[in-house]
Formats: sequence, C-alpha cells, structure tokens
Amino acid sequence: MARTLTKIFRDTVATRGGRSAVQFREQGTWRSLSWLELAAKGDIVAAGLIGLGIEKGDRISILGNTCLEWILADLGVMMSGAATVTIYQSNTASECAYIISNSESTIVFAEDQEQVDKLKSIRDDIPSVQKVIVFTGKGDGEWVVSLDEVMAQGEAALAADANLVTKREELITSDDLICLIYTSGTTGLPKGVVLTHENMGYEAESVENVRILSEEDVQLLFLPLAHVFAQVLKAAWIATGHQLALTSMDTLLDDMVEVRPTLMASVPRLFEKVYTGVVGKVRSATGLKGALGNWALDVGDEMAQRCIDGGTPGGLKWSLAKRLVFSKNAATLDEKFGGRLRFFVSG
Repeated sequence: MARTLTKIFRDTVATRGGRSAVQFREQGTWRSLSWLELAAKGDIVAAGLIGLGIEKGDRISILGNTCLEWILADLGVMMSGAATVTIYQSNTASECAYIISNSESTIVFAEDQEQVDKLKSIRDDIPSVQKVIVFTGKGDGEWVVSLDEVMAQGEAALAADANLVTKREELITSDDLICLIYTSGTTGLPKGVVLTHENMGYEAESVENVRILSEEDVQLLFLPLAHVFAQVLKAAWIATGHQLALTSMDTLLDDMVEVRPTLMASVPRLFEKVYTGVVGKVRSATGLKGALGNWALDVGDEMAQRCIDGGTPGGLKWSLAKRLVFSKNAATLDEKFGGRLRFFVSG
C-alpha cells in the first residue's frame, strides 16, 4: 500500500530540508521557500483550519489560479486531514454553487475580491460554507476572513500545542479522501471524482521510483491546480523533492528564460499550437531557404515514421537535415526555453 501523501511530504521535508522547494514572484521579484519553510507554513494553515473547527474528512474548496497561496491552502487542508475540492477561477457563480453544495464544503479559499464577490452572490445556495478565506485582501468581520488572519490564529494555536497538527496527521490513512475534482459537465451535471491518499500516493511513488527526476530538477508550472494533471504534477514534486516554480500564461515565455526549467508540462493544445506555428512558418517560406526547410521537414516526417515502425533515424539525408536545418533551429528553441529543458510532458 502506498504511503499517504502527507507521509510522503514529511519524508521529503526530512531529507531535503533547506533546499529550495517552491519559487514564486512577489511584487515582480523571484522569491523561494525551502522545504522546511514550506512545511512550517503548511502547519500554520492546518492549525488555523483546525481552530476554525475543521475535522478529518471535511471538504474545503479552493477557488483561484495557481499561486503560492493555493499551494499553502492545499497543504494546510491535507495536513488537517480534510480534502481539497478544486474549482477553476473561471467557473461561473452557478457552477461554483453546484460544486460547493454538492461537495458539502464547509470552507472556501478564494483568490481575491472578485472571487469573494462571486461567492457572496450565491451565499444562500451554499449553506454548508461557514467561512470564506481570501488569499489577498481583508475579511469583512463576519463570513470572510483573510489568509493572514487564519495563519495568525494558526501560529497562536501551535504556540499553545506544538503537536496539534501532528496529532491530526496520525489519524490519516491511505483510504482517506485527499481531493475531489469535478468533471466539466459537458454531458450532464459535473461529477465529483474521488481521489484518495492511496491514489495520489501511488502516482507520487511511481514517478519517484522511475528515478528520472531528482532534487536538482526545476519544474515550471502554469497549469491550473484545479486540474487533475496539475495535481499529479504536484504529487510528483512532493515525492521527488525538486523545485517547483509557479508562473502563469501571461509571463510564461519570460519566466522560462529566467527560471531555466528542466521540466514543464502542458495540455496537448499548447504543444499543437507551437508545432503548427513552427511548421507553418517553414512551409510558407520561399526561395532557397524555403526549399531547404521543406525538404528537411519531409525528411523528418520520414524518420518519424521509421521510429514508429520500430526503426531508428539515420542515413545521409538525416545527417544533412540535422546539420543544415534542425540543429540551428533546435539551438534557438533551446535558448527560448531556458537552455536546460529535459522534459516536455503532455497530458
């Protein structure tokens, strides 16, 4: 049986300690937290949630884009023995109401005031929600509290009982729910997909056991953590102890050069757009350069088919195509990707 993701996280913290765990932008400047610092903040959030009455097995929704606060909230939920319910920031108010109500979430983390306003507009439809915790901004003194307030309460709780979170973690088993992710609902009402610690622990340990990632790797993550693929990437990060750099589509290209990742994952559509753009530019070129580029692409297609058929690329045409075209373009792309990229993962 796989370890719980909580246990995997603690094991990584014990072995990686002072190494950088997560990198993020703060007022335009890159900052980082070590594994020990990340764990300490996660403990504080967990203690704050326990202070708000969260029990093992409760559901807590997170509504927002990928950011450091999302990670901290998720860790706090996990350490408190509760389960994360993921919601896209782009979901409509009615969609949020359905997911929150159906999952019986008692607390909702919201990214900003825009999301808080969305939740306030559906308050009558989500009676199970006792508190909304906003990442940025202030509370309203009643239903909405800030993450800073919750963390301040968590620090006070840990000062009174240093083992508060540890005692809760000891109750977590592999069969317990860790995450609830809802389908898109294109063929009917969205359905909550149940993921247990066993499920995510298996994913995490599988990546760890392949041993293709190490603490030296840097993953650049822009995918929404509301998506199951990003949750798997998060589990892999926790298990292998590499560094996670958080970005967005708006700054992705610049951040690739600055962060110089070794690993990046995306959905197929992005890779299709990059491929179509590069190939389209070559196919539309004219003159000698266009003729050479089109010839090289045809050779590449031939070699790709050879690989599909179980062979290996080779021969004079392949050598010439690599030397005259592919090597030059590869160097340019490599530079734009930061110069260290080892894995582009599609899922």
